Amino acid sequence: SPGRLRRRTRPSPSGSQKKPPS
Repeated sequence: SPGRLRRRTRPSPSGSQKKPPS
């Protein structure tokens, strides 16, 4: 959701494995 995309998420080392919050 746009609200989640607006929120700044700190890049985690396993970010590539986790699917982005869209």
